[in-house]
Amino acid sequence: MFKDSFLRTSEVKQNNNASDFSVLEKDESFNNRGAREGISSGTLDKEFLRDRSEENLEMLRGVGEDARFLKGFYKEIIDKYPELSCVELKDAPELKFRSSQSKGTRDDLHLSIKYNFSSPLEAYSAPKKNEKLEESECTFAEDYVENLKILEKRLSAKEGDVTQNGRLASALVFLHEMGHAYDFLHNYLKVKPEEFREGVEIKRISEAIKQVARETKRDKASLPVPEFLEDGVQERESRQKYLEEYRNMRREKFADEFACKFILEKIADRNTRT
Repeated sequence: MFKDSFLRTSEVKQNNNASDFSVLEKDESFNNRGAREGISSGTLDKEFLRDRSEENLEMLRGVGEDARFLKGFYKEIIDKYPELSCVELKDAPELKFRSSQSKGTRDDLHLSIKYNFSSPLEAYSAPKKNEKLEESECTFAEDYVENLKILEKRLSAKEGDVTQNGRLASALVFLHEMGHAYDFLHNYLKVKPEEFREGVEIKRISEAIKQVARETKRDKASLPVPEFLEDGVQERESRQKYLEEYRNMRREKFADEFACKFILEKIADRNTRT
């Protein structure tokens, strides 16, 4: 079982049926990011791929002790995937059981992640049995626990390994959002290393965002519709089926596998050194 210091455990291994993570292999061409000062052109956006890592680390240093382990994760992520240094991390203390990834607005295009960095363990630990929740949080909480169970399966972990480990759960939520950013950069924008210096065409950014929106709309249209009980509450079994299908949508599954791969590699690395 994943312990509280989950990265030192050796009990969780990928089995032969685990997902193929080969698509996520590191692209060495991104290792030398170079200067962010690019050429001047009305068609290029030099802000979209700007290095925001120092700003992010400054934010993480200021949010408190609970986020210290996430700062370590972030440093390792941008060391392994330097292209992700362009993602802005936004602290959203109001979020509980939720996080999001955005591509900005028409006037301020850039990738960002909204996540409760101020109190991640409180925000992303599965609710305890007798924990009192606000009425608005109840549905989010139920869905959140089901999503954590799906992540347990992706990790080939035991029941409770994620749902009963707040630190692991909060790490996976953060890594999932970083996975969405990686997916967008590589599979939609198809960014090239030199564009981190020169900028990227605004038209390409717009077309990539539209492609994501089209695919998401198409994939959601094929999801099973949850059944409702007489009082308007969704029937739980059909809701679970909906969540499972949702997490198997290409973009969601990719982000899950990005997160799980990162965790499994850290476990393997720790085990080889102990």
